[in-house]
Amino acid sequence: MAESDRWGGVWTEVKVKVLRDYLQTFQIALKRTSFERIYVDALAGEGTWRNRDMSFGPILGLDESERAAAETVREGSALAAIGIEPPFNRYIFNDLDHRKAEILRKRAIEHGRSSDSIEIEMADANTFIGKICATIDSQRQRGVVLLDPWGMQIGWAAVKAIAETRCLDMWYLFPTQAVVRMLPHSGIPPNAWCEKLDLCLGAADWRTEFYRTIAGSDDLFGVDRIHREASFGAVEAFVVRRLRETFGGAVLQEPLRLGPRNKPLFSFCFASANPSEKAKQLSERLARGVVRANKSTK
Repeated sequence: MAESDRWGGVWTEVKVKVLRDYLQTFQIALKRTSFERIYVDALAGEGTWRNRDMSFGPILGLDESERAAAETVREGSALAAIGIEPPFNRYIFNDLDHRKAEILRKRAIEHGRSSDSIEIEMADANTFIGKICATIDSQRQRGVVLLDPWGMQIGWAAVKAIAETRCLDMWYLFPTQAVVRMLPHSGIPPNAWCEKLDLCLGAADWRTEFYRTIAGSDDLFGVDRIHREASFGAVEAFVVRRLRETFGGAVLQEPLRLGPRNKPLFSFCFASANPSEKAKQLSERLARGVVRANKSTK
């Protein structure tokens, strides 16, 4: 077996299970319809990951059998999606690394999926999403998109492209803690960081949302001070608000927080582009249900 390209912990298992459970209910709900059903993964990797959750203690402190168990190769999101029954009509995977993309293609076929149903792209994730969304036909297709970056690689333009399809659901592992770390406690971030945040959040009003000007601070010259008030929860709420502004369908009000024990790194967000009232109710019920069912397993 090839080396896994991703590392995670118990929270990664929860993320994969939430996705798997949603895809399963999605497929069951649509199996009697005539829609072509599509699964899209913009940062698919090889389809596996290794468990190295440091919250269980340093790896060096484990004995040989414990270390082997901790580093076991686990099924990732892409392979979880491939294993869903009934299967999707098309699986569209993307990864910039040619080697990883080819390993994933081989694993997909090994899992019993027709090579005709597997499409592999090797492009920047943002470019890939824009290209795929431009081909979607809301009259005959339905699908689910996974955005699963480790950092802030995804721009809001890609999120908007998904929303504009009016027929795709999206799960986005939003890097909430990465955003928080780019927000100094005192003073606005440097220009390069501001540009990165603008792209990631798709708006510039985070400056007034996350910072407060304190007039006439207590220093000698009485200069105004800009102080950060944003917490993990505040950034997460801002992202949910942006999703509601961008998507015409259902948006999960309370994302699932994921990361090492008691230290969330990500907000696993859900949004649906389908504006139909019936579709809104169904997708929100399904998403809320799988999140609630998996909260106790974190």
